[in-house]
Amino acid sequence: MVDAEAGDYISTPVGEFHSQLNLSDTDTAEYTSTYVGESDRNQLGTVEMSRK
Repeated sequence: MVDAEAGDYISTPVGEFHSQLNLSDTDTAEYTSTYVGESDRNQLGTVEMSRK
């Protein structure tokens, strides 16, 4: 888990599973994502995973 604050940049390596969650009950959060290597986000597809 990575705690991020305003202005932080987080890079997720290719192939890594990731998600975002705002843990604050009072503060709002804004998330901006960049997809490198594909100009159409819809072409990236979805990878299904399960917890064991």
